[in-house]
Amino acid sequence: MLTYAIAYLRDFFSSQYIIGETFETSVPWSNIQKVCNGVEQKLIELHHQYNLPGKPYLSYRISQSYHTGVCLYFMFGVYIKGVEQPEVICGQIEHSLRQTIIANGGSISHHHGVGKIRQNFMQDTLSPASIELLHQIKQSTDPQNIFGIRNNVFAEKKSRDCH
Repeated sequence: MLTYAIAYLRDFFSSQYIIGETFETSVPWSNIQKVCNGVEQKLIELHHQYNLPGKPYLSYRISQSYHTGVCLYFMFGVYIKGVEQPEVICGQIEHSLRQTIIANGGSISHHHGVGKIRQNFMQDTLSPASIELLHQIKQSTDPQNIFGIRNNVFAEKKSRDCH
């Protein structure tokens, strides 16, 4: 139920000085434990690095399973009372946790797509030839650039750091 609480009751949690996020990935069966352990360790490390109060919250669940692996949903939350720029810190934590997922054998997404939030990961996910092919397909099917503006590999070039 926390998935829904964080996603849909964000205002309530923020009034209690708690912010967090949910995100998903697809993971082969052989990497599930490695991904979960990596994310848990990284969140603890980041919590200390940002000198956040309290303890970080992390949970995860398998929402779908397949012959080749699973969809893992992660939920994290941190207490932010007295923290300057908590939304920036939360975004940086999420970005680092996604890096950890990829480094441990997970994917950039299972079904939420890439969009703007995850676009900086595409250079590590697709080859330059694949990205060029996507640009050519987009140009031929959407020459006026109406759909997916600044999403995915169609974003303007910018820093590889967190958004």
